Amino acid sequence: MPHGRNQEVLYRITVLSAHKDAQAGVYTIRPEKTIPKRVYESAHLDRQELLSAPPFCDIADDLIDLYANKKMVFWDRKQFALLRHQFKIIGFNFKGVPIFVNPGKTPRDVLAAFADTLGTNVGTEHSIGFALKVLDYMKTVKGDKKERYAQPHTNADLQLDWKKYKPLPGVYFFLNNIEEVLYVGKAKNIRKRLQGHFSRRPDKGKLDYSQVKNILVEYAGNDFIAQLMESEAIKRLQPTYNTQQINNSPPYIINKTYTANGIARLRIIRKEIKDNLPEKYFNRDSVKQALLLFRDTYGLCRKYCGIESVKGPCSDYGKNKCKGICAGVESREAYNERFGRAIKEFETRKERKIFKMKGRSSSEDAFVYTVNDVYEGYGFIDKSAVCYSINDLLGFLTPQKNNYDTSRIIHTLQKKIPKENILILPKE
Repeated sequence: MPHGRNQEVLYRITVLSAHKDAQAGVYTIRPEKTIPKRVYESAHLDRQELLSAPPFCDIADDLIDLYANKKMVFWDRKQFALLRHQFKIIGFNFKGVPIFVNPGKTPRDVLAAFADTLGTNVGTEHSIGFALKVLDYMKTVKGDKKERYAQPHTNADLQLDWKKYKPLPGVYFFLNNIEEVLYVGKAKNIRKRLQGHFSRRPDKGKLDYSQVKNILVEYAGNDFIAQLMESEAIKRLQPTYNTQQINNSPPYIINKTYTANGIARLRIIRKEIKDNLPEKYFNRDSVKQALLLFRDTYGLCRKYCGIESVKGPCSDYGKNKCKGICAGVESREAYNERFGRAIKEFETRKERKIFKMKGRSSSEDAFVYTVNDVYEGYGFIDKSAVCYSINDLLGFLTPQKNNYDTSRIIHTLQKKIPKENILILPKE
């Protein structure tokens, strides 16, 4: 995606194996820079989809496994440079001997020439379909130039015994000579990731390895808790060399108010004021789902529940879902009374979930706890432990704060974890 003068931002990685029956892997990445809305529109990209996507560091492990010991073919040097830059940010040495299909040409010239060959409109270059056509074509090209990068040197300032680091998910901390945390990272395989860090040239990349005098590791048992632990540590410690997950975006909040005609309504805001509902949401999709749940549960009006912004009746009027406050059929007093009862019940609802996952050893389980799909914390519990109540289980909880990044991680967790590993607790 073009961003400013002579700048490009990585937002999607599409990978295709040379095998004829291979399935493409598509990884959407949250842009590391703020992109104007007009840029998304001109590229025909879904802005909300990209802003709610995970950062590069969350998919890095999958890509490292995918690229390991493989011959890599790239369209041009800029494409490779963008990917290599992302690996530099997380301190990983991107090894390999890339082959460039079109070295030495500008991306626009290359793209235009390729589009002419296929009879494809250049305007579709940001679509996944176009990317797949490019990759399919690349499988047939040997490339006319190779570029080999210097072999990395082991960092001599820090003597490491790799055997003491387990090949398990976790979080690692780089400390300087006065025990300050310089960098926090996570990995599905701690040993492999650390080897990647210290097999690079110490004078390359953003992280100054000469300052690293000690490494601490916390094992997580699984990648989801590793992501949650990493995010919390970065926000709490504010390490010098971390660039992602440092800051929090302001949350979306549901506010109770009235129209000029005195009709009770809900609206989405991004600031703390009187009469906000307690939950905080960190993307528009999650707050919209909460509003839809409220409207559907209590049979209220989409227009006055902040779901639609229309003149006249809402789209539910006439479908027996809205009694007609938006059409002037239901009285203001009757609607406000129904709204008041609904909001009182909605504010006191408490849907609690336990997500069961793999622990740090074969004798341990891990879990994540949410209330109304809002992250409350994680915990580890021995499989032999006896819990007579939910409170006994929550005694093993490490409470955590919810924020933009934890909300994104929990959203992914709910989609990927098997249903049999989700325990919905009885209402209090």
